[in-house]
Amino acid sequence: MVDIEKGLSKTEHMVLNVQGMTCTGCERKLYQALRSLPNVSNIKTSVVLAHAEFDIYGPFDGDALVDYVQRVTDFVCTAVQQSVEEIDMILNDPQRIANEENLPVGVANVRVVSKSTIRVMYFPKVIGARDLFSHNLFRMAKLAPPAPRPQIASNRAHLHKVFLMTLISAVLTLPVLILAWAPLPKHEILYGAISLVCATIIQVFVAGPFYKAALKALVFMGIIEIDLLIVISTTTAYLYSVIAYAYEISGNPLSTRRYFEASTLLVTLILLGRAISAFARQKAVEAIS
Repeated sequence: MVDIEKGLSKTEHMVLNVQGMTCTGCERKLYQALRSLPNVSNIKTSVVLAHAEFDIYGPFDGDALVDYVQRVTDFVCTAVQQSVEEIDMILNDPQRIANEENLPVGVANVRVVSKSTIRVMYFPKVIGARDLFSHNLFRMAKLAPPAPRPQIASNRAHLHKVFLMTLISAVLTLPVLILAWAPLPKHEILYGAISLVCATIIQVFVAGPFYKAALKALVFMGIIEIDLLIVISTTTAYLYSVIAYAYEISGNPLSTRRYFEASTLLVTLILLGRAISAFARQKAVEAIS
């Protein structure tokens, strides 16, 4: 029953831009995180568009909701303001407009985005785009080319990060493969030390996010993801290789030699697949935007 004296509860529609979703498993994890929240309904997620939208009933704290989703999923989420529009303008002196205190009624904020461009955030129900350009403050301004959508910029940043990590992993994996497979002079202890250093950097810094994402999905949501399988397989290969190398240094080598190339190559190939997937997804988003 709704208490009329207290007023009707309000339903808000919320949209999140999400950075870090790479597959349908990530999308499912995001969906499960949102579904675990009270009063949330009509959840729609898209790994291609990198966003989620849903209805939330009753009073809520948007910042707290975003923080919870980020903590549980390890994604970077940004709430999209539905009631505010943005428009870019070209001016000779954008800094002067940005520092103006007496903004037109309905203008929420003005900020400089480049040497000749400002971004005006306004409430379209209060002031329209035509009214902005007719105002004395913006009379000399020209309409700038449309900026990329927020999810496009977010996906592009994620794509650059994935390609960078893939490149670093490939550069560190290459010497490990050469030392393991090439017909080189016998200096096993030296080769093992070089392989250990490269494999450790990959396992800690490159594959580190896999551990974080896998543990969060397992602890907070009880989901076994592909990241957990990656962590188990690469960690097993890496730890065995460390132990085998320790025995090798002590003069008692194991019957099965170390294979640092297994863990390093696996991480690199997984990152390469994710980089290709992120690139294809970015092209798809740009094509339909």
